[in-house]
Amino acid sequence: MINIGWQNSSVKYYLYQRLNNLNLEETPEQLSVLKNEEFALQLLMWSDKDTYYALDHDRISFKGIHHESYRIQCSSWKNIETGNIINQCPNLRFVDYVNDDEGRMVSDPIITDRGIERNAGCFQGIWIDGCFDKDLEAGNYMSEIKVFRQNAYEDEVVIKCFEIKIEVLDKILKPLAESDFFLDLWQHPSNWARKYKVKMWSDEHFDIIKNYLSSMSRLGQKVVTIICSDYPWAGQKCYEITKNPSNLFEHNMSQIERTENGSFEYDFSFIGKYIEIAKSVGIDKEIDLFGLLGNWDRWSFGKPVENYGDPIRIKYRNQVDGTYSYMSDVEEVKDYIKSLFEYLYELGVWNQVRIMCDEPDSPEGFEEYLVFLKELAPGELKIKSAIHVPKMMPLSSKMMNDVSLGLNILGEAKGNVEKLHDEFQTKEGILTWYICCFPSRPNNFISSPRLESRMIGWLTHYFKLDGFLRWDFAIWPENPYEDASYKYPKWTAGDMFFVYPGANMKPVSSQRLENLLYGLQDFQILDKYLKTLDENSEKDYFVELEKILGNKANIENNDLEVSMDYSLDYSQYVQFRNNILKLY
Repeated sequence: MINIGWQNSSVKYYLYQRLNNLNLEETPEQLSVLKNEEFALQLLMWSDKDTYYALDHDRISFKGIHHESYRIQCSSWKNIETGNIINQCPNLRFVDYVNDDEGRMVSDPIITDRGIERNAGCFQGIWIDGCFDKDLEAGNYMSEIKVFRQNAYEDEVVIKCFEIKIEVLDKILKPLAESDFFLDLWQHPSNWARKYKVKMWSDEHFDIIKNYLSSMSRLGQKVVTIICSDYPWAGQKCYEITKNPSNLFEHNMSQIERTENGSFEYDFSFIGKYIEIAKSVGIDKEIDLFGLLGNWDRWSFGKPVENYGDPIRIKYRNQVDGTYSYMSDVEEVKDYIKSLFEYLYELGVWNQVRIMCDEPDSPEGFEEYLVFLKELAPGELKIKSAIHVPKMMPLSSKMMNDVSLGLNILGEAKGNVEKLHDEFQTKEGILTWYICCFPSRPNNFISSPRLESRMIGWLTHYFKLDGFLRWDFAIWPENPYEDASYKYPKWTAGDMFFVYPGANMKPVSSQRLENLLYGLQDFQILDKYLKTLDENSEKDYFVELEKILGNKANIENNDLEVSMDYSLDYSQYVQFRNNILKLY
């Protein structure tokens, strides 16, 4: 017995979920989209027999010809009104599963395999997505989805036929790379090199870097991550973890050597190459330097510089004998940082540079180290920080150019967020928000509702902030496909990554990432509409939006946990969005 039905892009499911626990729709959702807007639907199949699913005709199960086999095919898009067929069809990919922290196999990776085997009683999802070109004629478009069955050497037969219908509006969505949404997902290139087993900063490594930055550019990523000291996060204390042990250390992109006379020679070419690659794929708004301010774990992981409080770690090679050492004197550190700053200044990117401090918790230490850094700068030194403790807030306006507030801080600030945003706008600063291993909801974990990833754009719009920051795009435990759980319960599976490592040195997307993208598109639609409203209409607009996202005044913060009364009803978001599109 084969069961086939439809769900929207926000639905996750489990490998061995009961058939009657997932309400499959008989027909696909009819979407209204703008030109240049990405969208997706899900076709789900369930069989009571071991089954092979294929997206191409030249696929066969390893079990041979005498095996339950289905093939899914789509036709080119056809304009329903004119009958014109365009040379474009939906893209079909399989949805695979990974384990969450409770050992349940949850849908998430959207893989590139063209054939897949499933045991009896398992769901198989097919991710069907598309995007209509900006030059396409507006109208209603249809693609036919056929499901074929073939047994042994019998002729293949069509057992199901569906029509996907999409309304394409006569309006164009700007590419996310041109969006005002300030997306800041941090990069971990050392982790990428280890995962693919290539030499750090080799040509192969930079090929991988370009693949991952290109994927981030699709989302509208604005920031380049530069690691300019060794182990700024102290490997996230990975050395304390014995269950699913994983190496999370990040290495300095600078290459440093000590000469025979004791002076240092610096090679910053890898930093320059990284910045140039990012620029080539459209990521060029900001360059964040990690590892110079607010480094982690000075106590258990230690620090080699005795006469400086911030645990900065800078490794170098001794030219005399080829051994490696760490800078141990603050004057050495000064020389390195000053040379790095001068390099970036001469490169012509100094105005884009920010010194990034990740979750500082000592105002006194922050101010002390900042004075130290400012003395070395060739021009104005711009400071940026992610803040999750209230005692750092007084410094946010006074000493920081850009700030990202933890959702727990937004919960405490309530009505003062807009005032704070106005302050940053006055000094041309950026104010964003972030989530990480906390709070438990909303978040982007494997166990999280997929709608919460899409809500990122909506909540940013609702709070009237500039964008969103997250500490990860792709940093993986040892084998995320086999065991995505790491540091649980402090971390939740999926906290470390939106994408999976692909065998072709390219990222494998996920339901979470795609829903994040759809939410960033929604932000652009909502924000553009909001700018057309007068003061009274704007108040009415937010009253309606409040019915979906909850009252800001009712946000409750309990330490790092946040309670919000937002809706998880996908249809409410679609209805609100569709109403806006009619007025767009």
